[in-house]
Amino acid sequence: MISLFKLFDLPRVLLLLILFVLYVVFSGITSFPLTTYELMTLVTSEHLTAGSIMYKDVFHWTEPLTAWVNYILFFVFERSILYYRIVALVIIFFQAVLFNQTLNGKDCYDQKTSLPTFIYLSFCLLFPDMISLSAVVMGNTFLLLVFYFLISYIRDNEYEQPIFWIGFCSSIAFLFYAPYIVLLPASLFVLILYSPTNARKIVTILYAYLLPLVLLWSYFFWNDAATYLSQNFLQKVFNFQAVHYLSFKQLLLIVVIPLVWMFIGFIAISRATSFVNFQYRIIQSSYVFFVFSLAGMLLVKERSVFTMWQLVPFVVVIAVYFLTLQKRKWFADLVLLSSLGALLFIHAELNIGIQNPTDGEASLVASKNEVAWEKNEQVKTVLVLGNNAAAYVHHKLATPFLNWNLSESYFRDMESYESVNLLDRYFSKELPHIIIDPNAVMGPVFFRLPLVSNLYEEQKKGIYVLKRLKVVI
Repeated sequence: MISLFKLFDLPRVLLLLILFVLYVVFSGITSFPLTTYELMTLVTSEHLTAGSIMYKDVFHWTEPLTAWVNYILFFVFERSILYYRIVALVIIFFQAVLFNQTLNGKDCYDQKTSLPTFIYLSFCLLFPDMISLSAVVMGNTFLLLVFYFLISYIRDNEYEQPIFWIGFCSSIAFLFYAPYIVLLPASLFVLILYSPTNARKIVTILYAYLLPLVLLWSYFFWNDAATYLSQNFLQKVFNFQAVHYLSFKQLLLIVVIPLVWMFIGFIAISRATSFVNFQYRIIQSSYVFFVFSLAGMLLVKERSVFTMWQLVPFVVVIAVYFLTLQKRKWFADLVLLSSLGALLFIHAELNIGIQNPTDGEASLVASKNEVAWEKNEQVKTVLVLGNNAAAYVHHKLATPFLNWNLSESYFRDMESYESVNLLDRYFSKELPHIIIDPNAVMGPVFFRLPLVSNLYEEQKKGIYVLKRLKVVI
């Protein structure tokens, strides 16, 4: 198998593309049920297309550039999630080829190989949500660009242009995927260790990093939403609050393969003597970025299988070094096939457990809400005051309170003038047809907002319906 991907040329790229498409078609990935993450993406985009401003009119911690890309795609595909997954597949394949070309073009290996593309794509075997159009999938493109400019500068120290692009792409990656805030310190650490760096170069990186952030803040300031950007995004970056779609055991299960690859790669590389100085620096840089990315997983807001993408590029670098070092090709083939088998085994284990969450875990699959009013055509909008977003499968969101982790404090603090004023403003602007209140927070809210309270009746415990709808549930 190693010999098949020994070279990097058009026939092998096309072969990988065909294998990738066949796997997608026959594995049932495209028919996998709508996930809660994808549903929240659709609801956010749907709200934005109505003229809303992110963070101000939609309370969710989705990164700004990710939200805007999904907003554009919603104009084209609306709620057809299959097309979003196809876009994700195109992006993932593009990233694999781009990364392969970067490693080959910069002579990171002794010979050109298509193994990086193969290994990068193989991680799609982990679980269907690896091909969700997630924030990390979008952000990975700029992670790979950061790595490209970094190794370009390490290799050719006399050219300083990559310095600016390292900072700029790190900032864009962060605005696509918040845990990629670790890219800036990781890049500075590598540059200080492995290349001549002075204060002017560091200032250049920081300037390039801050430029997109200043432009972003200016946009939200112009739309009177800078405070909401700070509260619902920037202040939440280092907040460890998250929605867990994985148990701790499942999280360890998906992390074990990257850790094993990095461990056996370290052993093999430490015993090798055939590398030039530049290659050693690339290896060491990959380990540095891997450690920073592993730490960045603590900042993830939706902990699911797709978060593994932030580790994959650095695992690919080390895995290819390990495989190309092996003089016994049969042993390299055995290790690679064993790795693929482990991915399929983990896929099967996750498939059993992840769709049947235990206490403390959120449901990955956005299952249909089993309530009678779901079939009533009069019900158009709902508001769910909890983490179960299933009601949004067939209904639109009313008011900005999509993410319960961001909204809960307002509903529970009815002694605060700010909370009362904010809820009054949004409920006066838009009344949900039905409010689903599993956490029993609407009682104090209705007490503080009697005009809103008079418009609703509680037909079942925790379910409030607009009186004018004449709907019985």
